[in-house]
Amino acid sequence: MTCKQFVALGVRLFCVWLAIYIMTGMVSLWVAVSQQPHHGNAATVVLAIITVFALIVVLLWLFPLTVARKLLPRSAQDQLVALPPHEQIERAGFCLMGLWLLTHAVPGLAFDVVVNRLYHADSTLELRPQDYAAVAEHLVELALALWLLFGARGLRGLLAWARSAGSTPGRADSGPQE
Repeated sequence: MTCKQFVALGVRLFCVWLAIYIMTGMVSLWVAVSQQPHHGNAATVVLAIITVFALIVVLLWLFPLTVARKLLPRSAQDQLVALPPHEQIERAGFCLMGLWLLTHAVPGLAFDVVVNRLYHADSTLELRPQDYAAVAEHLVELALALWLLFGARGLRGLLAWARSAGSTPGRADSGPQE
């Protein structure tokens, strides 16, 4: 794999992340804007922002090698990249997913604590069902993030087991036995 192909793969992974981020973040923004009494211009702005980001995702997805050529110096574009064994790549991927989930879970949990505890400190606090659901969601995300960060070896073992499930040793279509 060349450096250019490696960066192009990173660009495509960024596209997947950005698309997920747009779908989750912009839906929340749309709901918040639509609940305002006078949301005519704000709704147009939100739709414009969603359209621009969606266009960015599509362009990056369709032209990752062009982006890679712009990012890399010409001398490094066709150099071969020696990748470590696939188990190290998988471990790194699980750790990155864990970090990404952690960056979502910790601020969300902090927000829940601040809003539900400090904001209502002088009054009797009655949590609504959606407040409990938000806290539970962020706690589950935190648990998954920690598992992905620190339990990548166990998760990789589970992935290896899933790959070899149903195959018998010695068959030509069975993957590498670990």
